[in-house]
Amino acid sequence: MLKKIAFYTIFVCLLLSIQQAFAVTKKELKNYTYYLSFLDEKITLKNGKYERGSTPDGYKKIELVKYKILDLNSDGIKDAVVILVGTYGGSGSFYELTALISDKKGIKQTNSVILGDRIKVEKISVNPAKISPSPSNTKIELSILTHRETDAQSTPTLKEVICYEIIHNELITPCTEPLNQASLKENKSSYSFLPNEPGEIIIRELLVKEHKILIRVNTNGCTHKNTIKAKVTKTENRVDSSVPNYEITFIRVIPDDCKASFPEGVMIEYDLGRDLEIETKLPYTFLITNPLYPFSSSEKYFIIRDVVTQTLDSNKDEVEKLKSNLIKATINAIELELKRYEESSHTDKLEKINFLKNELKRFKEMSTREYNFVNNQSQSTDPLADFGKFGPLMPPIEREVDIIVEEPIKVGAILQVRGMTKSGPFYHVAGMEEGIKKSLEKGINRVKIYLVYKREYFPPNIANYYVYLVKRIK
Repeated sequence: MLKKIAFYTIFVCLLLSIQQAFAVTKKELKNYTYYLSFLDEKITLKNGKYERGSTPDGYKKIELVKYKILDLNSDGIKDAVVILVGTYGGSGSFYELTALISDKKGIKQTNSVILGDRIKVEKISVNPAKISPSPSNTKIELSILTHRETDAQSTPTLKEVICYEIIHNELITPCTEPLNQASLKENKSSYSFLPNEPGEIIIRELLVKEHKILIRVNTNGCTHKNTIKAKVTKTENRVDSSVPNYEITFIRVIPDDCKASFPEGVMIEYDLGRDLEIETKLPYTFLITNPLYPFSSSEKYFIIRDVVTQTLDSNKDEVEKLKSNLIKATINAIELELKRYEESSHTDKLEKINFLKNELKRFKEMSTREYNFVNNQSQSTDPLADFGKFGPLMPPIEREVDIIVEEPIKVGAILQVRGMTKSGPFYHVAGMEEGIKKSLEKGINRVKIYLVYKREYFPPNIANYYVYLVKRIK
């Protein structure tokens, strides 16, 4: 009898020690290697912090700002809900939500969800999963302060509660079951065409290459991979029964409520192996079930604002002055890029420097009569073809954007565009209309800008331009 009691005591102690070994602790979460969606890479915290780099392009600072340790999935082992914030050389502070899930094999991180720029997380509330009497998923509620239209980016005042659900170790929002494919086909309103509509995405463009899928979708500036769920279902292959077939459906789970204007949409890339967990080393087939609606941003029924609103009927002197200022802004942009290339380690930098020196000479010698301002047709020969179509834009592209002003704007600064994310848009100031500084107010301002130069940037689908700031629109 004593032997049996001793045996059970040792067994229970061993079981408890295994659970303790893999349970999340305060020390563990402060020194964990996290995947960050904003960076699309892993970083390892040391006592809750990570800081690397000195230049604006390479600087990264990540901090653990809030957490809650508890059993999320009712397996008797402690897990954690974690809030991280990252700054990357600019004025933004991007918050992310993730969770660490423990089991008998170790600790795994869920996906990481970007919450926003310079928000404030006031409270984390958790309703853990239940196994009985009726099963339920873990629900996480965040009480946050986010931005009203009149708020400065540094002082959010709008109170919101966001709810996330953990389903199969993945954070999903809102707190509902994943959208059902059958119901999407039956209910037309469950399709997502506009960026702020959740549902099965209507794709504008589809590319497949090297075991990767690229989809172009509509965006207001805050559509990225973490706002879209790729649902993958293994099905019977009607072409070859010995080869697996996968049906893939892209579902917008987080509406894009940002205010930026992108008639061209955004291209999002998925690696079939890494992102969708398809075994790509063996033969396979797949089917995209989303509807495809191909059109370009230049088609009349899609243009929200005319690309060029300035006409030749305008006051001739004003047009000539604007064209002169646009030429000067283009020259500034070229000179800034020349300096960037001269200081870079690009293998082809000499070729690009020579190209830009020729462009600089061309624009310095250009008269306002030669400056192509209104004609928006593509050129028959593209001098930028070998450089990924980067360089001066002529004619320039006119846009209206909401910018957030916290301090006086200077040439070379990046405009803080409302809805700006890691995927842009990045608008570098190359010039400003005289007097515009005085007209801008602290907070959100709608302004008219001209894109005068497209910067070389990777990935190339991210909007990165030098701009000329024309006027505040009241």
